[in-house]
Amino acid sequence: MTTVEKIRRYIERTGEKIPAAYQMNITEMLELRHMADKTPADAVCLAFEYGQAEGARAARSRKQNTQ
Repeated sequence: MTTVEKIRRYIERTGEKIPAAYQMNITEMLELRHMADKTPADAVCLAFEYGQAEGARAARSRKQNTQ
């Protein structure tokens, strides 16, 4: 199993579905792709941090909606 396959499996095993409002859109993807041409590691780190922030916001939203 490749590292990418392990990452995908890890994500799938969380059992969480991120609502569309908290997913990356095409404009954000294209900007990160452009950034990756110049600074690939920075683009990956930024995408990871963005994912964490969006996940945290989605979790807060779920928590507020269940109260």
